[in-house]
Amino acid sequence: MFIPSQWANRVTDMRVDTEGMSAAEVVKCRADNKGLFIKSIESKYANTTYSVIREQKITRWLQGKLSVPSILDFGEEQGREFMVMSELRGTHIDDFEDKPDEYVIHLANCLKLVQSVDISDCVFDSSLPFIRL
Repeated sequence: MFIPSQWANRVTDMRVDTEGMSAAEVVKCRADNKGLFIKSIESKYANTTYSVIREQKITRWLQGKLSVPSILDFGEEQGREFMVMSELRGTHIDDFEDKPDEYVIHLANCLKLVQSVDISDCVFDSSLPFIRL
C-alpha cells in the first residue's frame, strides 16, 4: 500500500479500494476528519492514459464543469505517480444493478451530463490515429 511520505503521518483508516479497473492502486483513507483517496501508479505508465498526473490535470480541468473531487496533492515518489483527492458523496451506479430500468435511466442521465460539457477549451487529446485501409 503506497502512501506519499508527506501524508504518512496524517492519514488513518487506510484500506485498498478494489473497485477500479486500471493498473493503479487506490487507497481509501481519512485525514483531518475527511474522506480521501490516494491513487498511485508506477511511473512506467507516465506516458499513457493510465498516468495519474495526467488524470489530475483532466480532473482539475473538469472542476466547475462536472462534480469531480478536489485534488489536494500530486507528485512522484518512490517510482510512482500519485494524487490525493477528496471523497465525493453519492450513490454508486452498481446500487441499481437489481433495478434495470433505473440503472439504464441513471446511465443515460450520466451520459447526457458528460456530453453536455463544453470541450472547446480542452487541451487533452486521446484520439487514435486515423488508419486508411
